[in-house]
Amino acid sequence: MTKETNSLQGSDYPLQMANYLGTGTNPHLTMTLAANSPGWSPYTIDYAHEGSIPYSGWSTWTVLDENGNYYGTITIGSDNKSVEFDNYVAPDPATGYYLDGIHLTWNAPTSAFNMTVDKIFRPAQQIGPFPGAPRATPATFTGTNTVIEFNTVGNKILDNFAREVIFKGAVRPSLEWAVQGQFLSVADIDNMAKAGANTIRLDLNQNFWVTTRPIIASSLRSSQ
Repeated sequence: MTKETNSLQGSDYPLQMANYLGTGTNPHLTMTLAANSPGWSPYTIDYAHEGSIPYSGWSTWTVLDENGNYYGTITIGSDNKSVEFDNYVAPDPATGYYLDGIHLTWNAPTSAFNMTVDKIFRPAQQIGPFPGAPRATPATFTGTNTVIEFNTVGNKILDNFAREVIFKGAVRPSLEWAVQGQFLSVADIDNMAKAGANTIRLDLNQNFWVTTRPIIASSLRSSQ
């Protein structure tokens, strides 16, 4: 891990550090002051918030998400005029939670040092109203392994066997504002099918449903 040293000359007050690890959602990471040479009491810097950096020595910061999962410990040093990112200790690899590409840079407009990260790794999450359901796979014709495909001929939609298909749709909202949906159940899907629907639209919210790992912070947030 490359060390980065940033200086602010002539400072006579504790320097400030802003927590910009990730994007603030999925996961929401906090930094908690742990051991430190000046002997400050522990406190937590929430995402997009600032806190004072212990001066004249080193300090370690524990990184946790909203569920208490541990992403490692960051060590920085400060003499109240310069700040250096010193070290990062990742958790046991078996946990699947860790950070890659940590940076500590001076942000003149806010007069604080921004702590950022390139990538956040965590195990694949099963979330949503049907956590026990398998991941989606292409639909097949009943009793076969033949994947259902559609194409258009003129103003008609045809399946693999050139049979016309008429889509009858229904919409089931709520997954766009609640990770578990609002009163959403398998019975809803069954009832829509009984009513004649063969196509169902489920509105989603990417902040709830993105499960790809790792999370690339730079692709979701251009700057702080």
